[in-house]
Amino acid sequence: AQQDTRPHIVSITVTEDGKVLFDRDEEPTRELTARVKTQLEDDPDTVFVVRGDRKADYQFVVTVFDALKEAGTRHVSIATETGGV
Repeated sequence: AQQDTRPHIVSITVTEDGKVLFDRDEEPTRELTARVKTQLEDDPDTVFVVRGDRKADYQFVVTVFDALKEAGTRHVSIATETGGV
């Protein structure tokens, strides 16, 4: 059997009002590091894609990156918006 080599991708979204969504589940920021560590135990090559609402306070996005770093994440991408102004 051929092994699926595509990475597991987890989306982390910071909403306009500062809420953090882990995939589509709201996640308190204080618990984000533990949630990321659990995901990495399941799949160390997980890719985390961070999306920040353009109206979100940048500090909330920084908090997400701090949690990812603390958890030992190796693969992080930043999603950007394309299209209209």
